[in-house]
Amino acid sequence: MQFKHCLSFLLLVKISILLINNQTNAIQVRVSNLTIGQEVKNVSISSNLEDIYRIVYNSSNTTLNVFASTDATVDLPLLIVIRQEKGLLSLQLPNKETGRTVQNVSRTLCPAYVSRDSHGLSTLYIDMYTSSSINITYSLKVSYFSSFILTENKKITQTVSPFAPVFFKYDIQSESSLVKFTSPDRICTTVSVQRMMCPVFDLKHTVDFAGQYQTMTSLAAISVDNSNFVYKSMYVVVSVHPTDRECCDTRNCSEASGHRIKNITIELQPGYDHSNVNLSYAITLSVFLAIYVVICPFLCFVEPYSEKNLKTLIDEYKLNETTFTTSSAVTPTSTSRIYDFSEPSLQIKIERSNDFKKVSKTNVKSNEKLLAIQSINNPIVHHYVNQYKKNPNFIKKQTSRIENQISVSSDPTSATPQNPTNSEYLQDDNTINEDNSFSSSEYDKVEDAEAYKEVVRNKPNLKVHDLARKQPKLLDRKIMNYPRLIIAIATFYVLPVFQLVLLHQTQLTKSGNEDSCFFNFLCMIKSGPFAAFNNIFSNVGYILLGIMFIIVVKKRSYSYTYMRKKYPYIMSTHGVPQHFGLFYTMGIGLVMEGILSAAYHVCPSFNNFQFDTSFMYITGVISTIKLYQCRHPDIHPSSQKVFLFLALCILLNVIGVFYGKINTWFVISYTIGHVVVFFILSIIIYYMKQPKLGMSTFKIMAQKFKQEKNLTQPVHIDRLVMLIIANVFNVGAAIYANLVPMQFSSYLLIVLLGNFNIYFFMYLLNKIINREQFHFITVINLIVTTIAWIAAMYFYNIEIKQWEKKPAESRESNKSCILLNVYDHHDAWHFLSALSMFMTFVVILTLDDGIISKKRNEISMVSLENTRNAKGGFTFEQIINSNEDYTDQPQVSFVSSNDNIPLTSEAEPNFKQIKTTFVIIAHIFMCILFLISAYVIPLIFEKKSDIFSKFQPIDIVLFIHAFYWVVFYIFDRVYQFHHMKSRRNGYLEFYRSTRLIRSLPLITISAGNAMIIVLLRVFDKYCSNSCTSANLTPLSFIQIFTSVEFGMVLLILFKYLYMTIRFNRSKKMPDINQELERPVFSASQIHDLGYKDSSYLSTILENQADMIRYLQEKNDTLTHKLYQQSQKSNLANIN
Repeated sequence: MQFKHCLSFLLLVKISILLINNQTNAIQVRVSNLTIGQEVKNVSISSNLEDIYRIVYNSSNTTLNVFASTDATVDLPLLIVIRQEKGLLSLQLPNKETGRTVQNVSRTLCPAYVSRDSHGLSTLYIDMYTSSSINITYSLKVSYFSSFILTENKKITQTVSPFAPVFFKYDIQSESSLVKFTSPDRICTTVSVQRMMCPVFDLKHTVDFAGQYQTMTSLAAISVDNSNFVYKSMYVVVSVHPTDRECCDTRNCSEASGHRIKNITIELQPGYDHSNVNLSYAITLSVFLAIYVVICPFLCFVEPYSEKNLKTLIDEYKLNETTFTTSSAVTPTSTSRIYDFSEPSLQIKIERSNDFKKVSKTNVKSNEKLLAIQSINNPIVHHYVNQYKKNPNFIKKQTSRIENQISVSSDPTSATPQNPTNSEYLQDDNTINEDNSFSSSEYDKVEDAEAYKEVVRNKPNLKVHDLARKQPKLLDRKIMNYPRLIIAIATFYVLPVFQLVLLHQTQLTKSGNEDSCFFNFLCMIKSGPFAAFNNIFSNVGYILLGIMFIIVVKKRSYSYTYMRKKYPYIMSTHGVPQHFGLFYTMGIGLVMEGILSAAYHVCPSFNNFQFDTSFMYITGVISTIKLYQCRHPDIHPSSQKVFLFLALCILLNVIGVFYGKINTWFVISYTIGHVVVFFILSIIIYYMKQPKLGMSTFKIMAQKFKQEKNLTQPVHIDRLVMLIIANVFNVGAAIYANLVPMQFSSYLLIVLLGNFNIYFFMYLLNKIINREQFHFITVINLIVTTIAWIAAMYFYNIEIKQWEKKPAESRESNKSCILLNVYDHHDAWHFLSALSMFMTFVVILTLDDGIISKKRNEISMVSLENTRNAKGGFTFEQIINSNEDYTDQPQVSFVSSNDNIPLTSEAEPNFKQIKTTFVIIAHIFMCILFLISAYVIPLIFEKKSDIFSKFQPIDIVLFIHAFYWVVFYIFDRVYQFHHMKSRRNGYLEFYRSTRLIRSLPLITISAGNAMIIVLLRVFDKYCSNSCTSANLTPLSFIQIFTSVEFGMVLLILFKYLYMTIRFNRSKKMPDINQELERPVFSASQIHDLGYKDSSYLSTILENQADMIRYLQEKNDTLTHKLYQQSQKSNLANIN
């Protein structure tokens, strides 16, 4: 009992002490009523005083804005607590989160009616408290937020700062809405659309907690599907960042210094109508359906490979077949057997008598001389002569091999002369066994087959038939591996791509972070799970047109195969050989480009861009291979190697995407590798894959270059010029990639498509120079393709998003829809580029339709080859003094189809053109390219001044000018080579008349280099920054000077081109022949009277020297032809 009393006493003592302490440290609370719009200023407060303000207001469809400021310190701040009916908001002043002290704050309160069932009066409490024992002052104002309600098609401008975020309310009135934000101040801001609920996340670190949000600088737009908002209302939130680091690159960001006040304008526009959108999609499909209806029948039924178009050749063939059938009924009386193996360029005749084994050494020697004569202008025969010299039994072995292959009966009467009948050509075309395998007997077993192929492909003047020797079905089978492989690759490539992009789309929908995908937010139409279905649907053109191209190719393949089976001789000797496997691959590639481009546009981003370009690489490379194969049917890389190369390109693309901008060693390594690989590829193209590349290739080339001096004058000069242009482009592209920052994917695409365009224009130029006929469909396609590409590139160059930058900077390029209120500029690029690619493929498909009736031995390669004249020969006395006996020896003669020309007094029956037309055009193209680069490169430097800190624009222009001197020197040597050749052909007058004009370009640019040195010295001493009152910079003077300089060069080259074309069209005889036809007393001879100085003597001696040289070559040619006639006469006597 006593214990309980003691415990009660102690408890009372403790309570008494607590009461005394509370009375000593009691905080005085000051409660005041505050009306809306009333401002209290400079109110003092300390730790012993707490102010509470009570505000009663009408909360019907409106809200309040609270503004407060103070002179408190960061260590002992002013604490503000705003209590609403179902929520509270706490503030602290001053604030130092941004690196600087902010003494004021402004906040928009969450409307009270959001938490009430009925609208009416609401009560708000604001508590002001500080821990500072020293008095501080504060100011407070509560007011209505007059701009709180947003309405459609009405703009609202508001001032926002990091500590004064705002949000607005919008009552939904349509199916969808577009909230557009614009601002003249490029200050980093986050804009958001949230559901109508409290609290509202309007601070920088909380704004991404709910709804859809974006960062912005000067432009942003959020497309809203209003069906996601249950209460048919939403909040539009604007929060300014304390720094710009999240909206720009580190180099261009501004720090948190100064006042970060942003004026922003908000406009709410009605969104898309689903019925109108569906109608637009239906119109799009209708347009492509119309293209199907118009173009597909036109391309399918206007078929060049038909009996109607080849009627003339078919009638001629049938007439020859009838004549041969009549003549073959005569029984041959000769006991010898003649085997005639005809090829388009060479006819090998082997005549064997009954006593073939009795061959004397004298006869063999005479045969050797015969072969030597025939090999003067024929490299194939020259090869056989060399083989015969190495092995005297070579001719005998080849004769036995050919005899065994044709399996001729021992009965002389059973020997059937050759004629291009259907059965024989069908047999050649059906050497594939039923199980798609090839019998070993079908392969060429000649020991020197590779050497023979090397001889053929290294002929100076190649024709299409020289590279169309393989069996068509064998090539078809190999080429059909391309479409099979691309289908397999596409299947395994597309599946993970779709899995990845759909994952990105799901993350975008759940998180609401619209910075993860780079859309054109001003033209973004949602459909189903896809945020921008209009950008996805616009790729339908690639798919539909790709399918249509496959249909067109299938129809043409069927027609060509039918004609090849029915008229094998005609189809194997006329026109360019057709193999359709690569065309199928191009069509499949176009379809896959549409599918993968659609996948990329599900969520366009830096990491997904490779999906959009992968099949662009494939179609670019395959199109180049197909264009090359048109004139080189037997030369094509295997499908495995091509797709391995493309896999390497995609691998480099992936590496370049992640490390291309930051890893200098990768850029340097790729640049060196690019230049070296293309140089090796140029060697392969120049030598037609002969010899095959290996470890000893360059060693062999060096040895040949050292042994043969004439290698300094290339045989295929025009092919070399084409490759020089291509190498200049690739080297320039590699340098450009190091100077101008760009995405590696785009750079690689430019390189691949640039090389295709170079070869395509070379192909067209070759057809024009050789006067090959164009089919009217090809001409129409070329015009449509050109217009389509120009329009497509116009829309492509209009930037509507830039994923190379930050999302906020990318949105500055966003633009509204332009087509059917559904498609933007990039969608227009999709439509036009799909049409352009389709038409380009059709152009390649129909490019040679105009020459289907032309013999293959008359169709030139893409490069305009020049024939090198052989030197030396036999004199007439040497021939007539030889005592050959042709009666008892096996005669093996190689008679070129071009040698069966009647003996005339003319040394050169055909006019010899000077083949500099193509070179001059290339020279003009290079000059125009320099003029463009002299003005374009400085513009690039101005935009990328931070990247090109080591060089000034004038430096690059001068480097290019110096490089062009080397290019001009190469062109000058090429001109010199061709004109010396024309001079040896007897055209001395033309050589003299063009001697100065062809040298002027090199002289002009050499003088230009000297003048530039003088100008640079003047600039450095007198006007380093600007000159004259017009403030012209040294770069301006260099641009003006080089423009005048290259303008003069262009005038000279055009004059030179005119003279060359006029000379080639005139087809004049050599000067010596013209002299023989002139009168005895010509005007020139009359003017020769009088005093003659030393220059006149030099001219006479030069004329005489050229005449002697020309007459010597004329004598050699006549001797050659006379011996041919003698040989034919001897063969006739033998028979």
